Amino acid sequence: MTQSRTMERFARHFPKGRDVTLVILKGNLLIEEELNDLLTVTVPRPEHLFSARLTFLQRLRLAQAMYPTEGIDRLAPAIEILNSARNKLAHQLEPKALASTLAEFIELAFWTGSNRSRKPTSPFPSTYTLTALKQALALTLGVLSHLRDTAASATGGKGAV
Repeated sequence: MTQSRTMERFARHFPKGRDVTLVILKGNLLIEEELNDLLTVTVPRPEHLFSARLTFLQRLRLAQAMYPTEGIDRLAPAIEILNSARNKLAHQLEPKALASTLAEFIELAFWTGSNRSRKPTSPFPSTYTLTALKQALALTLGVLSHLRDTAASATGGKGAV
């Protein structure tokens, strides 16, 4: 999948409305797909990765091990926080501290995408907006997609993507 195809999927599957739960769930799913693509792009037999039934966090750590770049290491904390928000929604009707979790995800996603050498103090202090959340999700997908495309071109894209 190319970066433009990733963004097409984002546009097609991403919720247009204001349902924060749906935005988080769909965003996390899209990021999980992109993470899976990143893992399989250089592996000759990716079916073994999927039959292992790795958790989301295990796949993220494996991506960090396979692609030891600053990009994935800077992106991982944001992805972990988003997955934490998704887990809260999956197991609680009214999760506590969801707004602050989302604000933290947004802050880290924008920090990762900005290519800065150090984390900013607080561009999104203790609140979040739905627009900023959607932008942070798109940015995260774009960075993952770029990492995948870079890995694919470095190895000739011999994986299953």
